[in-house]
Amino acid sequence: MKKFVVWVLAIIMLLSVCPMALAAENSEIAPYGGTTSAYLTLFSCTMYSGKGSGYTVATLQKGTTVWSSDTSGTWYKVTYGTDTGYIEEAKLCEKTKCYYTVASKLNLRAEIGTSAQIIGTIDYNTFVQVNNYNADGTWAKVKVREGQYVGSVGWVSTEYLRKYDGI
Repeated sequence: MKKFVVWVLAIIMLLSVCPMALAAENSEIAPYGGTTSAYLTLFSCTMYSGKGSGYTVATLQKGTTVWSSDTSGTWYKVTYGTDTGYIEEAKLCEKTKCYYTVASKLNLRAEIGTSAQIIGTIDYNTFVQVNNYNADGTWAKVKVREGQYVGSVGWVSTEYLRKYDGI
């Protein structure tokens, strides 16, 4: 009976720790303390004191890492160094999901495979956010983050993607 109780307690402890580990998988410890997600600025952009307005808190270069655990509509409350402010979601990409294209013209497809319908053609050096992979990792489901097809979602060959880590 004593072994049974020990096993039950061990399982309970393991189950209580697993969700925290899963939540932390796509997060980093922010330099100012606390667990938040890291984002990269996709363009040079302004961090404002309020959502959509207010004074300029900071002007950030393309590829700057900011930290956020709070979103409100299309605005992210972010921290950069000691400054806190707001940046539009369209100007940010979650750091672990941020890639750019390395093909001169990359087909964005409705489904996995070279015979699938082409939604559009993405230009070289376009930012995409990878949201999923097929089983063998050769295709990625992406959201286009800039250019003619901004906001479009489809599948691309991972052969033509490179991780973007910012500056």
